[in-house]
Amino acid sequence: MIGDYIIYVGEDKDFSDRWLLKIIHRQTNLPVVLFGPGKKNIKLVKMPVLAVNRLYTSAISRHGKENVKELVKILTHLEEKKIPLINSTLGYSIDTDRNKQFTFFRDRQLPYVQVSKVNSVLNGRESIDFPCVLKTNPSGRNKTLEIIDKKEKLSLIPSIVRKNSVLQP
Repeated sequence: MIGDYIIYVGEDKDFSDRWLLKIIHRQTNLPVVLFGPGKKNIKLVKMPVLAVNRLYTSAISRHGKENVKELVKILTHLEEKKIPLINSTLGYSIDTDRNKQFTFFRDRQLPYVQVSKVNSVLNGRESIDFPCVLKTNPSGRNKTLEIIDKKEKLSLIPSIVRKNSVLQP
């Protein structure tokens, strides 16, 4: 018979995830089962007592969108079953999209750096002060950032990059 356990969704190669897995196990005295992108995850035969979502936005670029989507489906299923979840799928959804972050904070009148879609600025639907920084969307770790010093340079950016990027002052 399977007893109580906790599901931890994260990456086993990440130091902070390995550390947190040990701490959760030590403090709860329950087995902690790691689900991660790129891993062969077991089928849930019994619902956990708690789920911890520690997915990073950068997992998409490391493990592929499909692998991460599978984990989000599992987390969504757990939420629907009313399993307590630390860092909801809505939280993760906001984390993966700079536009959603900006809207979320703006709607709550909280300070957050402006985020503008490249094509919206290029077509005059949004304005932004130059120079500004070109960033990928979904958000995540950026190894290099391109500085755009004037609006005219936006048209030189390839269309696929414009479609998947945002500007921030």
